[in-house]
Amino acid sequence: MKIFNFMLPMMILLLSVSGCFWGGKKTETHQSGRLEYVEYLRFGPAGTHGSKGWYINDRELKVNGRQWQPEEIEVKDITCQVSPNQAVEALKCNSFKGMKQTVYIVRMKDDTPELVMAAAIESVKGDDSGSWADDGHWVLFRNYYFNVETSEKRAVKGLPGEVDKYFIAASPDLETIIYPDGCYDFVRDESGEVTNMDEYQKHYDKFQERQKNGIAAFWLIEARTGEVKILESKITDYPFAKNPHAYLTVDWLKEFKSKLVWEKDKNGKDRLVYPK
Repeated sequence: MKIFNFMLPMMILLLSVSGCFWGGKKTETHQSGRLEYVEYLRFGPAGTHGSKGWYINDRELKVNGRQWQPEEIEVKDITCQVSPNQAVEALKCNSFKGMKQTVYIVRMKDDTPELVMAAAIESVKGDDSGSWADDGHWVLFRNYYFNVETSEKRAVKGLPGEVDKYFIAASPDLETIIYPDGCYDFVRDESGEVTNMDEYQKHYDKFQERQKNGIAAFWLIEARTGEVKILESKITDYPFAKNPHAYLTVDWLKEFKSKLVWEKDKNGKDRLVYPK
């Protein structure tokens, strides 16, 4: 009896650990007002070489706590993000079905859920997943802003790289867009081949020089014209700006954005006054 009493808790512990690695389950809910995007995860083989980890086993959209399946999409094919603004009731959902990348917005129209398409691009032509602009009302794509509440579009010119990889912040009036310094794919064609090696080399050399001299640089891009102004900041003076290419993480972005100071100029346009 004593042996049994000793072995029982050990067996329970062993089964619990095994469950964590092979049968573990958890649910992650991303909520925006009455809208919910739910991921059901399992723990098990998730990598290419049998490595273990959490993977998405199923997905669900809910409205007012009840399952909602739009006719236009398969929910199992999408991933969604909530608006960063709690006052904006919207989800940005990406689908890669049919060799096409499509971005949908799920929102409420009066008391009814509504699905609208915000962007679509063939997968072979690159990535245009879009990123939430800082006020959470707009999503920035390669060529325009999209208002998630009204479907209004505002044209954008001259963004030098994929938004979801490089976009850092936008001014409150959305007229200035910030990217980290780099040598971007605007000198490449759709197949990835460099089309202007001199231009590419110039940006590459300048980027390397700034890194060597401890300077963090940022591209301030005029949204309407594509005109670029380079902001150079000594890392010793602005340590929060250190090498964004190494870690454009959520925490880095949050800290960097918190440091930015914008002021209206005489024409009513937002200008960055810190860092400067």
